[in-house]
Amino acid sequence: MAIFDRIAVRAVHRSRSRVDRFKLTKKPFIRQVLLTDDAIAEAVKEHSAETSVSEADPVLAKLEAQLAEAELDAGAPSQAAETAASALAAARATLPAGNIGLGQPLYALARAKLALERPDEAEPLLREALAARSPPLRADDLRVLEVKSALVVALSMRHRADEAEALRREIEPQLRASSAPYASDLIERMPKS
Repeated sequence: MAIFDRIAVRAVHRSRSRVDRFKLTKKPFIRQVLLTDDAIAEAVKEHSAETSVSEADPVLAKLEAQLAEAELDAGAPSQAAETAASALAAARATLPAGNIGLGQPLYALARAKLALERPDEAEPLLREALAARSPPLRADDLRVLEVKSALVVALSMRHRADEAEALRREIEPQLRASSAPYASDLIERMPKS
């Protein structure tokens, strides 16, 4: 089965079990999260119909990384780690080292490793994601700040409180200055000082 078929089947299967929860919720953000798998599955199907792709396709790698994040948010860190590892392998097969396109699969895999309580495996992934994203992205870009906030978590889990606190002090004002709801989520993910 081609990779895009695996992603679509996995996403659609999980989405069907969420339909009842979707109907019950009134909050738009929660509704959006519950629709994520369907959106990813649809994007994968559209991409596969429009192109003849190999399993090592950077677009597919990005979609698979997004699916890994959805799996993680749905409470399946082991499955997310597997999906993110596959996304990273596909991205590495098609993109040069340090390419910004590696950032999302690296970040997705690192988040899954943190959820599995493996901060020693997450830290190098986060540092590589940060190197891929900054530059070219500005230091106050949320895609850079999300990696740094996860790095705060990894450092705290590795009992490197001084480094974690210094990084937290660096990024927290930037997150608080952002009007994006995601910035608040990133603040909440970090351990309290």
